Parts: sequence; structure tokens; C-alpha cells
Amino acid sequence: MTDNSDDLIDPTEPTDDQSDDVLTPRIYWGMLIVLQTAMAIELVLLLFEQQWLNATLVLGSIGLTMAPAMLTPRLYVRIPAEFQLLAIGFVFASLFLGESLSYYDRFPW
Repeated sequence: MTDNSDDLIDPTEPTDDQSDDVLTPRIYWGMLIVLQTAMAIELVLLLFEQQWLNATLVLGSIGLTMAPAMLTPRLYVRIPAEFQLLAIGFVFASLFLGESLSYYDRFPW
């Protein structure tokens, strides 16, 4: 049995048709860092105030938003950065802003 590890496609490397699209990964990583930093600061504040339920929710949000970045290189699957941005934005808005910071109560539908 031969080793075909050289034949595997690295999902983090742009293909020929994507080589000109360098801005999207920069936006993705920039947005990920900003949102992760905001949630990490909130997590520290929640732990300091002993709000365990909200701290658990924020920790789960951090895990969900980091999952694509952590799993994509290991699974050799390419998830489009645009889809990851939408998923991260949705998780951040729904769980972190909505539940933890009570935006659902402040801004009724």
C-alpha cells in the first residue's frame, strides 16, 4: 500500500481559481479575533461576577466559533470563508448578544 499523503489537498491553501481572493481569509481571521476577544473579556467578567450559567454559555459560544478554524485543517474539508463568517456572526449574535447580554429583552421583536 502506498502513501498518498502527498495527494491530499490542503484546505487552507487557495486553489488556482481562488488565488486572487486574499481579502476573504483576512476578513475571516480579523472578525474571528475581534469576536473571540470580546467573548473572552466577557467570560472573565462573568467568572469574576460568579455568573456561572452565562459563563458556560459564553464558553460554548467561544467553542462553536472556533470549531471551523480548528477542525478544517484536520478533516481536510474546505468550508468557504463566507459560510464560516455567517455562522460565526449568527452564533455570536444569537448566543452571546442575545442570551448573555440580554439583547432579546432590550430589543423586542
